[in-house]
Amino acid sequence: MNRDKFVKNNLDTLINDADIAKYTTQASEEDKKLMHDNIRESLGSSYDKYAKEYFESKGAGSYLSKFLRWSGAGLDVVGTYAFWALGGAGLGLKFLGLGAKTAADAIEGAHFERHQKDATIGDRLKIAGEGLAERAAAYLPLGVGGVADLVRGTSKYDSQITKRSVYRAKDDFIKRFGNYKKPQGPKVIPLSDFKYKKRDLPLDQICTEKAA
Repeated sequence: MNRDKFVKNNLDTLINDADIAKYTTQASEEDKKLMHDNIRESLGSSYDKYAKEYFESKGAGSYLSKFLRWSGAGLDVVGTYAFWALGGAGLGLKFLGLGAKTAADAIEGAHFERHQKDATIGDRLKIAGEGLAERAAAYLPLGVGGVADLVRGTSKYDSQITKRSVYRAKDDFIKRFGNYKKPQGPKVIPLSDFKYKKRDLPLDQICTEKAA
């Protein structure tokens, strides 16, 4: 993913974010345009700082992991068919597929660890848990788990980098506009403030008080 695609994919997400909408929805049209421009700038800056190195340095390892993942998916499909057609023999093929995709995870996981900036323990546990769940589901000879494993395989690493980068862009925007207040328009004074409050005074005193 390059910078332009990252900004384009996540711009609406931040514009519609509830915390950011507190500022954009109360802004004038001119200020709203300025804020949207700043959201773009924040996303671009966040990509450069937190995601660029990860996405642009995958290199040959990315191609190898994709080959292993697709090979594993193919073995999954053949293994599932063989299981239902031939019995337990298909499980051996599915085991080979599981091994290929686990190797792909190891390559992508190592790349993630080298280039992630501030992934939390929770992020790492989530990825590890997803990997185990994917492998378990893919090994079952149902034909569904293997597809889910293939689709979600690489994206579980990419999505963590993207999520943290978008969060940093949001944080940057709020720091810039955290003190923004809606421009004050003309103050509307109730008509009652202009009415003379009737008092039990002689007419000449009332006129004198009005004149004063």
